[in-house]
Amino acid sequence: MGCCELSRANRNDPEDVISNLELNLNFFKFQSRDIDRLTHRFCTNFIISKVQFSTICKELKLESNTLTYEFLEIFYDPSYNGYKAILLSTLGILLGSGTQNNKLTLLFKNYDIDASNILEREEIRKMCEDVTNISFQYIVSFASKKSAEEIQPMIKDYKNQLMSIKNTMVHYFTNIITQDKQQVLLEDFINAFNKPELGTFLNPHNLRVSSKDMLKVVFRTAEAVNIMMSEDVVVDKKLERKLSLRMTKYSRKTNKTRRPNSVPVMASVVK
Repeated sequence: MGCCELSRANRNDPEDVISNLELNLNFFKFQSRDIDRLTHRFCTNFIISKVQFSTICKELKLESNTLTYEFLEIFYDPSYNGYKAILLSTLGILLGSGTQNNKLTLLFKNYDIDASNILEREEIRKMCEDVTNISFQYIVSFASKKSAEEIQPMIKDYKNQLMSIKNTMVHYFTNIITQDKQQVLLEDFINAFNKPELGTFLNPHNLRVSSKDMLKVVFRTAEAVNIMMSEDVVVDKKLERKLSLRMTKYSRKTNKTRRPNSVPVMASVVK
């Protein structure tokens, strides 16, 4: 695929480049429930083989020469000789179309591996880890790969900043969802997302922007206890309150000022 440019994308703003690339993956054309259903239908022990992956793409009518197909291929894990079904399902839930409640129900069941209708705290932590990895690592790395060379260093620096706060955000979101409980029912899980602190969780673009904003708070905390940002910053109640205030402020601002629709790919950011 030749070089093309994201029209009107601010090439000095890495998030603008990334979010335009994200939009042009065209996942919104698929229903989240369809991607979730197919990834779990065509897998063996939660691993999707290359043959099963091709079948899923055929079911979705996804051609192999599309940007979407190329993006999905980066999820192949050689150590498993396939794709992790739960991770691909989570990707589809985040980027596909569907109501918030439908997406939350799918997300809950995706990590309820034993079908107990209960998520343990560790299962929720794994969910938060996958969501942040998709938003901070997979999408950003692919955007860097598809961008012009002069833009790549800027995007890689942005990714490093996001990854430096990833573990802290995983701990934070786990705490907010569980509210110090060891188990969460589906109803409690859905109700937790009425909190403004979780207003960005299901949207990779908003999650990146809000988490980048959280970096300032966490950096000051790291300085105060004299540790490096590469280490885990303990999310105690004091830090959790600070992050919640900042996240709530961002969510309310986002609700008041909706981000304008990005324009489709026109002509040298994406290759």
